[in-house]
Amino acid sequence: MIRALGHEGAYSLLEVHPITGRTHQIRAHLAALGQAIVGDPVYRESQPFDLALGRQFLHAYSLTLCRYPDNQEMTFTAALTSDLRDWLVNYFPTALACGI
Repeated sequence: MIRALGHEGAYSLLEVHPITGRTHQIRAHLAALGQAIVGDPVYRESQPFDLALGRQFLHAYSLTLCRYPDNQEMTFTAALTSDLRDWLVNYFPTALACGI
């Protein structure tokens, strides 16, 4: 599932729920749609703002896993990292209004 949370110029902030949980699935499918991830050296031609970030703009807000051995479902959440938040402030400030 892919849901757009916000747009500004050439950028879109997306909520993505991969089927297999693999980051490459997200990268490959978005690139096939012409929407490569900022900072992705495989699917996107490098831009100055990619270098400012220094990595792919991917963040797992939440992960749900089944705990071994009781198979209890556990969900873990994490706030957006400071480097990603700083990048948004500089290059995509309207995304911060999306509640991330």
